[in-house]
Amino acid sequence: MLAAPVSVAIGAPSVALPSVAPALGVSFSATEWIISAWSLGAAVAMPLGGRIAQRWGLRTTLGVAVVTMAVGSIGAATAQNLVGVVGGRLFGGLGAGAMVICVYACIDQTLDRRGRVSALATVAVCQTTASGSGSLIGGLLTAHLGWRATMAVPAMALVALVPALRLTPGDADRGQRVDVTGAVLLSVLAAATITLLHSATADLPRAVPFGMVAVTICAATALVCHVRRHPTGFVPRDVVTAPGLLSGAVVGLTLFAGYYGVLSTAPELLARQHVSTLGIGLLLLPAAVCGIVTGPALAALWRRRRPLWQTTALLGTVTAIAALMAGWRPHPAVVATAVALATVGFAAAQVILVGRVRDLVDPADRATAAGLFNFMLYSGGSIGPALAGGLSAVSMQLALSGVAAVAMAGTVTSVLTRLRARPERSGTDRPLTSRLRR
Repeated sequence: MLAAPVSVAIGAPSVALPSVAPALGVSFSATEWIISAWSLGAAVAMPLGGRIAQRWGLRTTLGVAVVTMAVGSIGAATAQNLVGVVGGRLFGGLGAGAMVICVYACIDQTLDRRGRVSALATVAVCQTTASGSGSLIGGLLTAHLGWRATMAVPAMALVALVPALRLTPGDADRGQRVDVTGAVLLSVLAAATITLLHSATADLPRAVPFGMVAVTICAATALVCHVRRHPTGFVPRDVVTAPGLLSGAVVGLTLFAGYYGVLSTAPELLARQHVSTLGIGLLLLPAAVCGIVTGPALAALWRRRRPLWQTTALLGTVTAIAALMAGWRPHPAVVATAVALATVGFAAAQVILVGRVRDLVDPADRATAAGLFNFMLYSGGSIGPALAGGLSAVSMQLALSGVAAVAMAGTVTSVLTRLRARPERSGTDRPLTSRLRR
């Protein structure tokens, strides 16, 4: 129940974007910041959320995260300009990111492997169903209550907070330290990258994109140097160099980028075909059905130890085709089919890619690895809309072709690295890294 609002926070506002633009007096491409800000906040909070949960305990961190998400959502719903809406969404996204990490950590700490696979499949079903239904929810709310109501939907997570806290372990390690420098560098790198993608349509001075390029390069260089000097800091060297972790994260990033890129542009494509706001929600509803079916199916596939790289390569290709379909044949039925196809890759990234992270690192590093891995995935959720928004100023065909190129990059990564569905393991709980190095 807590996982669903994170996806509704993307799906519902995406339908409202065509209404937000004239209401606030901005271009449609500028409203893509509303989607990207949430994903960016969530991505930035995930690595930090894992460390804070170790120090404060899952229960406390979860409570603070949900309240933060609710406050940010209400702030976005009541803001009077685009800057206020984006700021509220960014703050809400920070809470959402920490909350997602707490959900995954709770699953990891309380269930065995079979239970974890089933639980991850359930979470994927909830998120993809909420994301697909979010279009209908957004359409209904926008049609009857206005676009501001869609921004406040994530605050509904407060209803599930008390029962969720009862299920959450409360152990804490007060001696756990947080590497503030590493956290800041990683956050700056993510923010600069997203801002750079948006700069083409944000009506910023020409010097700003060059400045963002410089900041991105400096932040990346400084982060690499920091990791070398502090191998056990916020970005542990043993985690980022774990065989299969970064390649899996890149593939997941491209699948998230493809899905959110298609989802964020679909309402505008349908609006140009004179489809009503409510009609947009109904047309995109089949994506929710795909989410319900895909999660359990992928969990069953993973249990059978099928080659993961073949699956992710296929999913990347399907996502790329979906983006091209939506961009070059924007018929309502085609756009709806494209969103449904892209949903499959989104669900797969959560079930089979997130689920294998714990097998790639030592038990003590699992919380940190989960945070960094999900940071990469949700960065894709920000990069997809940012890329689509930036290129949509030229044409929607070019925007979705760019999204398709990102998805195909995931396919190429899958083929070149030969991802494995699950590392072979001995009787211990440590990963057999020697078998992973091929």
